[in-house]
Amino acid sequence: MRATLVPVLTFLLYGCAANPDKIDAAPVAIDAYLRDSCGQLTYNKAKDEDALASEEQEQRSVRRSDAWGIALIGLPVGRMAGGNREDEIAQLKGELVAIDKARILCGCT
Repeated sequence: MRATLVPVLTFLLYGCAANPDKIDAAPVAIDAYLRDSCGQLTYNKAKDEDALASEEQEQRSVRRSDAWGIALIGLPVGRMAGGNREDEIAQLKGELVAIDKARILCGCT
């Protein structure tokens, strides 16, 4: 009994996947972006925004799965299945911050 209780309690304490709006940007250095042209920065920003929207949509789906899993069986099934996208979202948010800083420093409009 005790052997199964510990993993279950661990998952319950770990909880649902994070809301994508609550995930902070990871620190990303702007050095590499300072070598890009304004056109490249604009392209990279659009690409990362699209990727971020996709990752956030996936994270919301994982969050819903976790909520249902915890309600029905007491386990965050989305996270357990490896669906959490928190690291990817943080990285993309950090890249977007770095791109925006580079655009300002490079005088892009």
